[in-house]
Amino acid sequence: QLKLITYYYRTNSFLGTVRRICGLLIRSRTMQSKICFIRVRALTILAVLGQSIIIKPDSGEGQKETCAALRNHETHSSVEISVGNPPQSFSLVADTGSDKVIVKDCACEKCRPEWGASCFHGPDRSNSFNLSFFMVEDVDEQEDDDEQEVHKRHQGQKVKKHREEAHMYISFGSGAVQTRVASDEVRLGSLKTYMKNGLLLIVEENLDINDRFEGILGLGRPDFKGSRRPGHHPAEKDDEIHVPGFFEQAKVQRFSLCFNHQADGVLGMNTPASSNPLSSVGHVHWGLDFQGISVGNQKHRLEICDPASKKKGMESACGLIPDSGTTLIAAAEPQLLALYESVCNNWSRCKEAHKQIVKDAAAGKLPVMAANGSPEPGQIEVHPVETLQALLTGCSDWMAGVDLNKEMPKLTFHVAGANGNKDELVISPRNYILLSEAELEMPTVVKRHGQKKLVKVKQQKQVCTMAFTPLEYETANNGPVWIMGMPLFYEHTVHYDRGNGKERGVTMAFTRQDKEACGQCQSVSASVGKKPKSLLLNSNGVSTTTGMASLNRITKQPILRVPTDLESM
Repeated sequence: QLKLITYYYRTNSFLGTVRRICGLLIRSRTMQSKICFIRVRALTILAVLGQSIIIKPDSGEGQKETCAALRNHETHSSVEISVGNPPQSFSLVADTGSDKVIVKDCACEKCRPEWGASCFHGPDRSNSFNLSFFMVEDVDEQEDDDEQEVHKRHQGQKVKKHREEAHMYISFGSGAVQTRVASDEVRLGSLKTYMKNGLLLIVEENLDINDRFEGILGLGRPDFKGSRRPGHHPAEKDDEIHVPGFFEQAKVQRFSLCFNHQADGVLGMNTPASSNPLSSVGHVHWGLDFQGISVGNQKHRLEICDPASKKKGMESACGLIPDSGTTLIAAAEPQLLALYESVCNNWSRCKEAHKQIVKDAAAGKLPVMAANGSPEPGQIEVHPVETLQALLTGCSDWMAGVDLNKEMPKLTFHVAGANGNKDELVISPRNYILLSEAELEMPTVVKRHGQKKLVKVKQQKQVCTMAFTPLEYETANNGPVWIMGMPLFYEHTVHYDRGNGKERGVTMAFTRQDKEACGQCQSVSASVGKKPKSLLLNSNGVSTTTGMASLNRITKQPILRVPTDLESM
């Protein structure tokens, strides 16, 4: 565009500009002369008139790679966008489980105060704002008329219609929102696009979110014909209004997400194609064929999600959804208990502690037995899962200076795409163990009236916990589904390809962060800066690779996605 304008002002002639540009293109055999003169003349006129020109090949190649910072909020990550003209800034949850741009409207009078005062003043402040409408036939006030009578009365008559605002009702795992459909300019990093019918403004809500919340940037799997996303319900007679996502409107085919420990992560856009793409399984979410877990250095897998257990007509025995909007790793409780038991059996500290507990239980030496006087020795059974939980609850007693990645077993999730490509997603202990606080009853010796007594005193104490939560998500086509939340994004950079309009091209890929660091997004150039892995220190000079400082903290209620579609993931 700059060259076109430059040549125009040098020659002060459309014809001179066209001849100059086409002379270069024809000599390089890039374009035939007749086609060149038509196209370049039109582009020159647009450029001189100040119109925006975007030329993008269908393959998605040639777009400049860019990025935006993902702010770490413990339970989720957010990205800053601006809406309107002049722009208003918002911090939106970066969510690969939904696909719309959703912002809190100032018209939402009953939105909970915990969300904060920030809201969109579209009609009042943005000169590029427009509400979306659809035409509705006037309703006859005679309630006793049936459809046939109404049809007879309208025959030969011009049907009267009126405009109504377009609304969309959207349900999430944490509740639902009522939105009105609008259009306005949206900017994310260095990308800017006009979201025609693509801005959803919250006017009513019933979400279980009691923290600061300004909206959602949906990065979900693109919709294809016959695969309407569950929970998205246009208002009646509003089906003809297409509500695009940001990446659809901005023509971004590929993007990536990764999180950093106690620091901002990176949302990459227009990223390079991946070498091992796994095509998406299912039709609603970014999904993969989940083929089991191996613990530590064990080659054999746990007896869950065995591909051989897939029933006739199913796409996969189990499914796995990488979801940036979920805090923990969610799965069916029986499968989690099997995993916990294997973690204890493959962790020497837990294994030895469990042997001692079983021995003490057989001899009647457990403190709980001595205190209660029952049950009889040999009649109590202690499960390895209980030992694991006890060790993690008391982690402050033994974790100082300990490198969990060397002491505890890694978890390897075996996944495959619909195209047959496979990968192994390794989650290290520092990413599947979380640090939290809890009120515990601690046995304490006190002196009263000259005598020592053992009493229980409530204390706030730092505790560790597994970054998993129970979730019943059984689908007909993909069996039990695991939702891989934030721990996956701390361990891997997750690459997404939207398929360029082709469903078979919708893929995911994964890069281990110990091979290529997540890096940081430089806001000035909107480029990704990679930094080598090194010994990390916090502000007090304490190593964050050992002890409790190496863990991600969680002090808020985790975000959990509750499934809305039990047919396919």
